[in-house]
Amino acid sequence: MSRKEEFLHAGKPTVVDLNGLWQVAAHGLVTPSNRFGDVKLIADGSGRNLLLGHKKWGFFTIEEGDDCLVLNYDHPRNPWLLRNIRDYVRLVEPDRMIGRFYYGGIPFFWFSMIRLSQED
Repeated sequence: MSRKEEFLHAGKPTVVDLNGLWQVAAHGLVTPSNRFGDVKLIADGSGRNLLLGHKKWGFFTIEEGDDCLVLNYDHPRNPWLLRNIRDYVRLVEPDRMIGRFYYGGIPFFWFSMIRLSQED
């Protein structure tokens, strides 16, 4: 199944489904092991990326999309360059998400998220 087909067959998560610490892997990019770092997602509708597990960057809010959740990086704590990023995520199974990275409305690559731990 292609990543697009997997995305279309996945379900729409709730904000609570995203609660926890997630490992993110990019698909179609050349990065060391295609791993971006970990993403900390919080059930209050916001989150941040963690570089090397602790360096905070890329703050975002979680918004409802039509058939997915949108991680919107238009956040006051981000530099202007990051504010055009939107990640569209869908739930494949309880601890696995698939997403599409957009910059300025243009799709760039697919990514997957695997839950490392659940936060209360």
